Amino acid sequence: MSCDAPSALLARKWRATTTLNQSEAADALGIHQSTLTKIEGGDRRPSLSLLKKMGDLYSLTPADLAEGVSVMVGAGADAQAGA
Repeated sequence: MSCDAPSALLARKWRATTTLNQSEAADALGIHQSTLTKIEGGDRRPSLSLLKKMGDLYSLTPADLAEGVSVMVGAGADAQAGA
């Protein structure tokens, strides 16, 4: 698996703005901790619906969410289009 460093850094940065540990954040997002570990490790990208949940949980601004869509979802679409 390739590491997607920009999306991993962004996901970790967002959670770091809270007092939630990874397990608590995963529970609040309705996902397994292993899924959040993969997202924060750059091995998986979140869906748009999960990005919205992250935005709600982490109290992200519209600009934060736009950056997330661009970095996490847009990069995946670009990679698939080039494949």
